[in-house]
Amino acid sequence: MEKRGQFYLVTVLIIAVIFLGLIVTQNKVVLTKQNPLSNTQNQLSIETTHLLDYIAQNDINYTQSNSLFDNFSKTYVDEIGKDKNTIFFYGNQSVLNIYANSAGDENISCNFSGKIVEIVNSTYSGIIQKNENLLTKNNFSCLVNSGEISYELNFGRNIYYLILYKYNNGVYTISN
Repeated sequence: MEKRGQFYLVTVLIIAVIFLGLIVTQNKVVLTKQNPLSNTQNQLSIETTHLLDYIAQNDINYTQSNSLFDNFSKTYVDEIGKDKNTIFFYGNQSVLNIYANSAGDENISCNFSGKIVEIVNSTYSGIIQKNENLLTKNNFSCLVNSGEISYELNFGRNIYYLILYKYNNGVYTISN
């Protein structure tokens, strides 16, 4: 066999091995069932802390702080999406303001000092704003999907959030 023939044979074999290697290599994506809003939850935790610090350090009055909370809530409802049930609670131990977006697919009610108030209704979608007077207790709870989430109101200003949404045949709840 000629040397030139051996060179071409070896070259063809190398190209064939590379070609087969590319064909056999599998590309796959592993889809894990991960909470798609976990980054938003981390961001909300940081932002709510910064907002409360800003209000405390600048000695902002109650009316101005409510305006800041309204703007904050509206911004995050828009960012999170109108297709998710999002509720922001803010206020003090006597009055609690509620800013909510109802996606129209769930019922969420809250217990304020023994008074049950429906916040999100499955027959309505859109923005909801309410004020609730708290009479006797320093806490409240929300009933979500036959479960209960409790919140404790501390002295001073408080901000809490509750996000409920459906993803990959599951219902996720995010809260602080």
